[in-house]
Amino acid sequence: MPKKKSKKSVEDLFADQLTESGFEFRTQQMVDSTGRKWRWDFKIQRVLIDIQGGIWMAKGGHNTGKGIQNDCDKGNGAVRDGYLPLHFTTKDVKDGTAISFIQNLMKKLFTALYPAPYRSCRPTNLLLDPVKTMSTPDQQSCNAAIHRAAPQ
Repeated sequence: MPKKKSKKSVEDLFADQLTESGFEFRTQQMVDSTGRKWRWDFKIQRVLIDIQGGIWMAKGGHNTGKGIQNDCDKGNGAVRDGYLPLHFTTKDVKDGTAISFIQNLMKKLFTALYPAPYRSCRPTNLLLDPVKTMSTPDQQSCNAAIHRAAPQ
């Protein structure tokens, strides 16, 4: 009898897409918002991502009054705490909409945060992270230039 292939979860599929796109990320992140811990499926620096499952179920976690209220509280708490919350469906992950959105968003954020002369100084996976001290002289001069150019 042939072995059944184990079905990959949508979160695993999205993790593979993020990895293939070169993003550094964390999974299953708890973000504390005024004493309440919210679980997010993925975190890329200050961007939080939730994959919404079970949206077509009659009594799924995201389509009851309590579920919708919890999702609102979670998203609003993330914004208040300085995060950018994003929500995608299983369909978005499977058809590539989610990873395409993330790639385009990060390119736009990178362009907005780092003016043209300084773009080569910073890889995209450090977006939205405080500027870290770099070790080589060239990187240190880029680091100083970014600090000078950053809005205060």
